[in-house]
Amino acid sequence: MNPSQKGTVGELSAAIWLINQGWEVFRNVVPSGPIDLVAVQPDTGELIYVDVKSSKGLFRDGVLKYPKVSSSDQKRLNVRILHVDPAGGFVWAPTSLGSR
Repeated sequence: MNPSQKGTVGELSAAIWLINQGWEVFRNVVPSGPIDLVAVQPDTGELIYVDVKSSKGLFRDGVLKYPKVSSSDQKRLNVRILHVDPAGGFVWAPTSLGSR
């Protein structure tokens, strides 16, 4: 699988994870940019912008070891980084708001 395909799989996995937690999820239609997913909590109207990072090198034994940091655009837009472990785990980056 090439890096683009891995990214797509990570984004779709993250979308499913968010949907299972009650979020409505929308994907970015362009292959680049600071935001991969937009999620809305239908009960409260809470809106989050998500950048998905998926790489098995980010995790060791299922624990996030090397969190990615937000770009200046992502910081300005309050984008949350969600790390996807290929083994199936999901971890919000430390600069994001906790783990939902």
